Amino acid sequence: MNWLWLWVILGAIGGALLLQQSGGLLLGAILGGMASRLSRSRRSELAFEKRLRGLEQRLARLEHEDAAADAIKPAEAASVAPAAEPAPPLATVAAIPPAEEPAAALPRPAHSPTPSKSAPTYADPAWPREPNPWISRLLSGNLLAKAGVVLLFFGAASGLKMAADYGLFPPGVRLLLAALAGVALIAFGHNRARQNVLQAFGFAVQGGGFALLYLSLYFAFARYGYLDATLAFAGFALLGVSCALLAMRQNSEALAWLGLAGAFFAPALASSGGNQYRILFGHFLLLDLFIVAISSRTGWRSLNLLGFFLTTLFGLAWALARYETAFRADIEAFLLAFFVLYTLAPALLAHYRQPASRSWLDGTLLFGVPAVAAMVQGSLGYERDYLALTALLAGLYYLGLAALTRASDNPVLPRAFVALAITCLTVAIPLYFGAQVTAVFWALEGAAVLAFGLSRQRPLALLAGTAIQGLAALRLLDAHAWHDTATPFLNDFFPGALALALAGGYSAWRLQRHARPLLLQGIALGWAVLWWLLAGWNEASALLPSGQEYGAVLLWMSAGAVALEALAARLDWTRGRYAALVLWPVTLLALLAATGDSGHPLAHWMALALPLAFGAGYWMLHRQQSAGLNDWLHARHLALFWMLMLAAVLEAGWQAERLAPATPLWAPVAILAVLCLGLLALRQLQQHKVWPAAGLASLYDRVAPAPLAAGLALGVALLNLNFSGRWSLPYLPLLNPLDLISLVALACLWQRLNAPSWRQYSGHIGLAGWSALGLLWLTALWVRITHHYLDVAFSGAALQHSALFQAGVSLLWTAAAIAAMLLGSRRQLRQTWFAGVGLLGIVGLKLLFLDLGQASLATRTATLLGMGGLILIAGYFAPAPPKNHAA
Repeated sequence: MNWLWLWVILGAIGGALLLQQSGGLLLGAILGGMASRLSRSRRSELAFEKRLRGLEQRLARLEHEDAAADAIKPAEAASVAPAAEPAPPLATVAAIPPAEEPAAALPRPAHSPTPSKSAPTYADPAWPREPNPWISRLLSGNLLAKAGVVLLFFGAASGLKMAADYGLFPPGVRLLLAALAGVALIAFGHNRARQNVLQAFGFAVQGGGFALLYLSLYFAFARYGYLDATLAFAGFALLGVSCALLAMRQNSEALAWLGLAGAFFAPALASSGGNQYRILFGHFLLLDLFIVAISSRTGWRSLNLLGFFLTTLFGLAWALARYETAFRADIEAFLLAFFVLYTLAPALLAHYRQPASRSWLDGTLLFGVPAVAAMVQGSLGYERDYLALTALLAGLYYLGLAALTRASDNPVLPRAFVALAITCLTVAIPLYFGAQVTAVFWALEGAAVLAFGLSRQRPLALLAGTAIQGLAALRLLDAHAWHDTATPFLNDFFPGALALALAGGYSAWRLQRHARPLLLQGIALGWAVLWWLLAGWNEASALLPSGQEYGAVLLWMSAGAVALEALAARLDWTRGRYAALVLWPVTLLALLAATGDSGHPLAHWMALALPLAFGAGYWMLHRQQSAGLNDWLHARHLALFWMLMLAAVLEAGWQAERLAPATPLWAPVAILAVLCLGLLALRQLQQHKVWPAAGLASLYDRVAPAPLAAGLALGVALLNLNFSGRWSLPYLPLLNPLDLISLVALACLWQRLNAPSWRQYSGHIGLAGWSALGLLWLTALWVRITHHYLDVAFSGAALQHSALFQAGVSLLWTAAAIAAMLLGSRRQLRQTWFAGVGLLGIVGLKLLFLDLGQASLATRTATLLGMGGLILIAGYFAPAPPKNHAA
């Protein structure tokens, strides 16, 4: 049978009955598994100790034989030396049989050489599977005598009842005959037991005699009333003491078993249908006292299991049939006595240093007694406060037993008592307190149990500590305390969530100290961060209006990250310092959520929280980089800088739009200005070698500016394609916000493209892109001039059909092409020169298919003459560069 599942099932039943919820079922199952694990570990320890003692005895015997042989050899040598006999021939020596090896000698492995006597070596002993002690006990001794005694006992009980039913003899005569038969059996069995041949038979007969005496005494007391309670219990005590003394005198555990088992069955066989439960349980209590007293002095642990099993069996059978609410106080008293008695039994055995060859018997009492007591106590109908007090007292009681057995030879027993104490105290909390206090206590207790398991290398305790923290979370969530609007920070959710966060962080720190896998550390840290976030989020969402909680949550997370960084640095807790970086994704989410809800990042509490979050982020990054924590260092720098620029861009656009709602031009202008400032700030950091750019020049030179440059290029293009330049003042070319910010942006892009690191990778593609963007701005500038000064509508259709506008574009593009050709020719840049030629070709196609078809004769003539002259001038002053000077 798999004892693990038995204990798990018993623990689950006890936990469900006591806690009356799913958490109790899980907790009970876990504790049942702990009980099975403790019992199994103790059994392994005892088996090892037993074999170790056997090895020591065998080694001592071998050393004694070697010493005796060494003492005999000199005497033999002295007696043989004068004769100077020749050595026997080799064949004779070979014929002499070797000395027989002692039976106690240990087998040696076949591959190892024969050890010398000066340094004997022994192989590891084989650990054979021991037979089941119950089967061995049942099949040992005289089986026929045991069977006969059992049948004789039941027959005598049946005969007494039959005589009472039919009135064959007076009650006194019937009882006297049964008592005389019992005394005769005891005397005869004792006489036979003194003969070694019939010892087992004598023990069996004596047990049957004592059972008959118990039966007759119980009939005289409970059925016929010949004896009052005092005399009856005195008789029971006398019989118990006599049976115990006789069994101890003869060193017969079987005799004690037979006699005490008969005493337990006596009330059931003599029952008259009444409900004298006080007499019944008093009888059981007296028998249990005898059993514990005997086992504590003799080490007969199986007697304890007998008493526990039979008391539980008959007690539950009576409760199912005849229990009433009026009996509750008496049953409670008997239950308390039963609990104390059988929890003391293992402690007394350990205190008296009794050998523990079958530790599963102790395990049954250790965990079976509280399971049965909890089941009965929960079924008596007491209030939760009383049950909580009971569990608290039981926990303190088990702590006392742990202290009592601390110096015993059994190392498992104190740990078991401590585990039971923790269980009782854990159960007492939800019975008395609400979800808030329960979650707090369970979270802290789970962290303590996990730390204990790590320090003592106990995987089961590690699992139990994790499970208790999980139960705390379930209890808190089951209480439906989310969005509690009670007192801030003193409601039903915040203390529990805070305790879970602290317990998870402490567990993660202990996991790192004991070099546990990184996955476990990550799970514990994630658990801690999650509950820290939930604690702050619940308070913010309950106290602040909708949309204003983001800043409060970000403040809470910033404070937690700073505290974690400082504490982890002091404790040399590397994973904890990395976990503080969770502030960054929270900052990003809060930034986006606030923007989506209020339109800009610095709304409400975010005006305070966001700058503090960025300050805390850079402070942590600087400390960690200085300490050599360089994992994902580049990614951390980039994420923080880009997030800062995103917040600045969003806030600048919203503020510009709010300040000038009638002029939509200001929002994109403000965004482009922020991007330009970002590029200029990066350049200043690089030139002056200021942190964070110091030591990461390539990162802040090549990678960090890339999104800003792309944003500038896209912004300049969209700004010039969609805005006419109209604002509060009249439009002046080059002296209005649109053109000024376009020129500044183009200058910043030119500066970035000319940087050595960018020129190395972008080359002519970057220059071509910048040139195209500049040409776009020039074209848009001509569009705005024609719109504001020549009354051409700012629309694609109007510009397309405006001959004057198209002619100006052709001349402008031609001038740009000639400028590119001149530049390419003077600086020997063939790609630039050919780019100018290509632009001229585009202008020519535009003239043929668009301009000349809709222009007047004068316009066409002026356009053709102007372009022709410009091309001739370019051909004269800007010839194609030679191939050998191509750049």
